Amino acid sequence: MNTSTITPAVARVQGLALVRVTGADAVDFLHGQFTQKIRGLEGAVRACGYCSPKGRLLAVFRAFPMTDGAVGLLVPASIVEGFVKRLRMYVLRSKVTFEVAAASIAVATGEAGAAALAAAGLEAPQTGRTTRAGDAYLLGLTPAAAVEGFAAAGARTLLVSENTLSDKLPVVEETDDRTWRASEMAAGMPVVLAETLERFTPQAANLELAGGVVFDKGCYPGQEVVSRLQHLGETKRRGALALFDAAAPKAGDAVYFEGSETGAVIDAVSLDGRTLVFASVALEAAAAGFALAPESAAGTPAALPYAYRNVLKD
Repeated sequence: MNTSTITPAVARVQGLALVRVTGADAVDFLHGQFTQKIRGLEGAVRACGYCSPKGRLLAVFRAFPMTDGAVGLLVPASIVEGFVKRLRMYVLRSKVTFEVAAASIAVATGEAGAAALAAAGLEAPQTGRTTRAGDAYLLGLTPAAAVEGFAAAGARTLLVSENTLSDKLPVVEETDDRTWRASEMAAGMPVVLAETLERFTPQAANLELAGGVVFDKGCYPGQEVVSRLQHLGETKRRGALALFDAAAPKAGDAVYFEGSETGAVIDAVSLDGRTLVFASVALEAAAAGFALAPESAAGTPAALPYAYRNVLKD
């Protein structure tokens, strides 16, 4: 059996950066910037979005509390410099400091990941919760759906340490982060990369379905657009997952439905000639399947762990 098709129980994550946010005003400042609550973060990990004033996503990331009173933000490394630079523009007189810190990060997925943690003396936290083990933070992420050859079903744990992770963990090194990226797609969690800055509203990428938007926290940049879309209308686009026997497209590449452009790639990862693609597409393409070229066949739709719905009405 080709072992490259076996999803590792624990895999290194190279593409995330840890931002430590400190200062007397850090929590209040961050709370006013993002689509998710930062106040009351104790013991939790939350998916968050950062929007432009037009309600388009500039970043999707996780926030969690650190023991020294800092707020930790796990941001795609490819956009972290611009992310921090933009936040600093709005600090003004607030007492807030940002530091991009060195960190060792890995993800444990499915039953095999939980077993690997247990063998190393670590207990997987519940979904949405953060625990500590020595100098490591264990973050309980939302579960993924099973995608054969790409993602194991079930709970996921992100391990974050500012030192070296436990040598008792059987961590697999991956230069392309395919286990992490595939598990995020299989969990229906979008990502914003340099190629897709300001391309998607949160709803068009399913961020509110994945738990990254709350509608009772007050103002943040783009809040009026995001809230109006949820309260007064329905999004015309949704994130959809599909499998292809083709090379991986790039983030931001167009995708098609019945020969016409219908949306854009959020992320894609390939393994052994097969490709898993998460794309923001028109609703009819989300239901029937989308293609990677105008004249090519649609991919095989893959299940997401949630249903399309209005979270305020259903």
